[in-house]
Order: sequence, then C-alpha cells, then structure tokens
Amino acid sequence: VDGVDAGGQAWYDLTLAVHPEDPDRVHAGGVNLWSTEDGGAQWNCAGHWYSGGDLPYLHADQHALQYLPDGRLLVANDGGAFVFDPDAGTAVDHSAGLSIAQAYRVDLDPQSIDRFIVGTQDNGTGSSVTLETARILMAAGVQPRRTIRFCLWSGEEQGLLGSRGYVESLTDEELEGISACFVDDGGTYYQGGLFCIESMEPMLAAAIAPVNAAFPELPIDIEVRDKMPRGGSSDHASFNRKGVPGFFWTEKNRPGLEGMGYRFSWHTQRDTLEYAIEEYLIQSATCSAVTAYSLAMADTLLPRYIPEPPAEEKAEEEPATESKDTKQASGDSPITGDWSAEFTTPGLEFALVLAMDGEGAVTGSMIMGEERRKLEKGKWDAAKKTLTFQYDSDSYGTLTATGKLQEDGSLKGDVKSSPDSDGYAWVATRKAPKGEGDSN
Repeated sequence: VDGVDAGGQAWYDLTLAVHPEDPDRVHAGGVNLWSTEDGGAQWNCAGHWYSGGDLPYLHADQHALQYLPDGRLLVANDGGAFVFDPDAGTAVDHSAGLSIAQAYRVDLDPQSIDRFIVGTQDNGTGSSVTLETARILMAAGVQPRRTIRFCLWSGEEQGLLGSRGYVESLTDEELEGISACFVDDGGTYYQGGLFCIESMEPMLAAAIAPVNAAFPELPIDIEVRDKMPRGGSSDHASFNRKGVPGFFWTEKNRPGLEGMGYRFSWHTQRDTLEYAIEEYLIQSATCSAVTAYSLAMADTLLPRYIPEPPAEEKAEEEPATESKDTKQASGDSPITGDWSAEFTTPGLEFALVLAMDGEGAVTGSMIMGEERRKLEKGKWDAAKKTLTFQYDSDSYGTLTATGKLQEDGSLKGDVKSSPDSDGYAWVATRKAPKGEGDSN
C-alpha cells in the first residue's frame, strides 16, 4: 500500500486526527484508516474493513477519530467504536452488545411521545425477499419433501460470522443432507443469475424455468464454470468451504432503471426504502420460493463439486513481482510489467502482473492480499490504447476488466460482471523495473 488514492467516498466518510505531541503523526479515515509518520510525505493503510493484507480489522467508513491520552486512537465508524493502537498495529472492537445502525429517517407516534420509529441505513431488500419467500410458501400450503430453512445471519461484514458459526455448528451428517444454500445479498436489483458447474445445471435450469416463464422481461441466466468457489465475500462462501453448494444470486437490471444498483447504495446514505424497486422484490421473492421448492421436491440432492486433487508438480504461475516475463523494456510494451492498482470505490488495493506478446495477447495475474487470480482473454488494442481481460470472482463469476492508458502512463477503467452492470472503477500505476529510474 503506497497511499495513492484516485477516488473514494470523501463526500461520506472523511476525518483527520493529528497527534497532540507530534504534528507529523496524522491519521486519516475514509473507507479504511490511513496513517503517516512524516507529515504526509508517505501514507500507509493502518486498518482495513476486511483485514486486507494482514491489517487489523476496522469496520468500513470512518467518521470520527480522537487520540486518547496514551497515544491510542478512538475510531468511530459505521460498525461502532474501535480503539486502534498505532504502535502495536492492533484494533479492538468495543461495540459488543450494541445495536449499531445509521438512522436516516425518524417519525413520532402522534398519540404517544414515548413511541417513535426510525429507518436505518440498510433498506433490507435481501432480508425482505427472504421473509416474503417464506410467506409465499406458507400461503401456498406446499408440503416439500425436504426442509426449507430461512436464515437471516448477522456479522457478515465482520467475517461472515453468522453463517460461518451456523455451518460450524452442524455435524458432517447434517451438512451432507443440505442440497444447497442461496444468498440474496447483491443490492436492489432482481435475481438474474447463478454460477454453477456442469453437473448442477440441469436441476437449476429446471428450477428457474417457471420463473423465467412468469417474468420474461426479467430473464435469469445460468453460467457454467469449471469449479465452485471455496471462498467469497458473502454468506454462501461459508457453505462452499464445507463442500455444500452455495450460490450468490447475481443482480440484474433492465433498461429504464439504471443507476440504483449495488455500487450506488452500498455503504451510502442512499440505501433507503425509496430505492427498493417493487417489481424486482416480487420477482426475487418468487424466484427464491420456486427455486427452493423445486430442489426440495427433487429426487436427489444437487450434485456436489469435488475438487481435483492437487498435482504433484504445479505449473509455474505468473510471478507476484518482476521476473523474466516482465523485464521487457517499457519502450517495447506499455503494458508489460508489475502494476500497483486499486478499486477506487470502495478503496481496495490489488496488484497486476502483465506480460504482452508481439500479437497483443496479454497474460498475467491479479493479486489481492494472499489470493492470486489468473487473467484470461487478455488483449491490448494499440490503436485505442485499451487493455481488456477477464478473471474469476467467487461472488460474481467471470468479470471483465477494461482499462485505458492515460497520458501519465496510468491505466484507468472499470470491472463489470455484465455489460449493463454498474461496475467498479479502478486505476493502476506501473512500477518501475529494477534499476530503472536510478540517478547513477
């Protein structure tokens, strides 16, 4: 982490604290917590919202910082109150037992001054879909052959604590009896797709077929992949890690309702009821109910994904740092090399290792923390000065990244799961090859 930040949420979360005895020691809070020891010449990430790169965990969106007399830092954010120790590099969450919520609306009971209601930051589209799914099945009076369980877990942003604790409480026999888990956590659009392996496709296609027939203008797609993920950033990942098929509904939109997706409302003051789209909630609840009922009535469980045993000798992967593949002179290729990169919202750092051949084909890796993802279908368009590549995401399937080379040598672009998705903006700066830029 080098402190380079070309974007973020300064309009929402930006705060500074200067050490009372050392003016060169400053902490800045945005999505994450940043620090400098030399008056701002060099900044480093001090705390991260998902403990990225072995950094201490601080909930996202820092709103207030205050130094304590002993030099520690009191941090207030969307998740509550933390005490950060700059010297030890640790953070302690002091929000246990507190009901943390950001209220954006309030109204009083006209007949009692002691009663009032508030609206919190999360508009609850995922939870309301789950509750409505249960209501639909109960109202229909169905008698499924297998149990359908409805779960509302907490602690997802703290490390999937609720779903992980639930899964770990189950015996091996209980886990073997679960056909699948479906998670609606993608925002305010409709349930538009699933990622699965080939053996799962027939049962899933049959399950969603009635929904596609009922909502032809809101199509659901199934994308077949070579393997199921073992990780991920939502509660389905807790099941996949145990070998139980876990699915994250990808959210889609249709023309005319653009601009209100996950990126628009996530961790913002716009995550309100006015941006919940009624027809999408109806489709999503119906889809959840029909899919769950179909699998609960099937003759067999959904097929499991069985990972291939690791090869005795793995093929050499692309390096995380400069190697023989990336030593091509910058004059020969504007792309080949090691790049420091960041998703500008919500401020997640990653690295790119790129190598281009004479035909413009690009290979390499995307590295985030300890995780490396191989780039596919990489291509450099010299005429447009544009780079495109694909990589697999645990939550969103195959993502397509596009970056345009800027006059200053940086790459700027976005990553999307589909052409009509909101996407995430990213920026990358190429690291100088070893020896380049030396004054002697």
